[in-house]
Amino acid sequence: MATGFNVASLIDYRDEQAIDLKAKMIWAGDSLKYFQKVPGITNVATITYFDVNPSIQYGTFCTSMAASGGTSIAQKDLTVCDMKAEDKWCENDLQKKYFTYKLKGVSGDNLGPWEKQFLDQVTLKILQANETAVWQNPSHSGCTGLVSQIAADSARTQIASGFTTITAANVISAMTAMITALVTSAPNISQDDELYMFVSPAVHAMYKQAIFANNNFGLPIIDSNGDFVVDFLGPRFTIHSTYGLIGTSYMVLTTLKNLFHGFDGVSDDEKVSLFYEQKDDIIYYRAKYRLGVTFWLADYIITNF
Repeated sequence: MATGFNVASLIDYRDEQAIDLKAKMIWAGDSLKYFQKVPGITNVATITYFDVNPSIQYGTFCTSMAASGGTSIAQKDLTVCDMKAEDKWCENDLQKKYFTYKLKGVSGDNLGPWEKQFLDQVTLKILQANETAVWQNPSHSGCTGLVSQIAADSARTQIASGFTTITAANVISAMTAMITALVTSAPNISQDDELYMFVSPAVHAMYKQAIFANNNFGLPIIDSNGDFVVDFLGPRFTIHSTYGLIGTSYMVLTTLKNLFHGFDGVSDDEKVSLFYEQKDDIIYYRAKYRLGVTFWLADYIITNF
């Protein structure tokens, strides 16, 4: 009688799951799902942007109007970097894990194929790694995180240095300072309907604590993502808990239209595979892709760093 876990279906199942996983890496994620998507970048792409400043003049139809105002056209590079995730494990070990789920009373029908369970976990880890890489400097050279890119641009607006470290005692004051700076320094986007403040999960939790301490339960709105939608401090904006900012007090306020996420999503350079090597009785997982981020105008960014 044959024994062991039958992995013959892995080869047939792989392509379907690979497509799902690629879609999740590109479109899902903690904060990356909010960025403007720029696909098909294998190295560097040039983003062209406009700063339009028309001159509104009044007069009769027969009156000559002086030419003034103008539109500034500029370009910026969006660089993507090579990313790879891989792992391997013994097929027999996985078999034991599968029966561990069964022993815990989880229904096999509800659990679904183990491949899906595994790939869901892999996706989560990759998304977390992507978030950390695009916000903070990744461990390999060639890429610069969004925080470092913003910090290097003097055109951004930085609030008072007293808010570089965020606590439950000063979190609301810091957010108020960010909004005040937005209205003063970037009035063009103060009424934008996609204003987001990206903060770490810890700072997000501090905001909750501050609301609780001040009995301000009815002031913010909690959306379907668990984020706070705030409009009592001035312009309406969303406070987003951002995995990529874990371990920091960084706060970034801007419009979603200002953030770009580049990836190599339409070429053979992005590969996801899950396969069984019979010779060594090892199951392998490997994902290769490219990603990078940048912003459009630093004038539209408010930070506490």
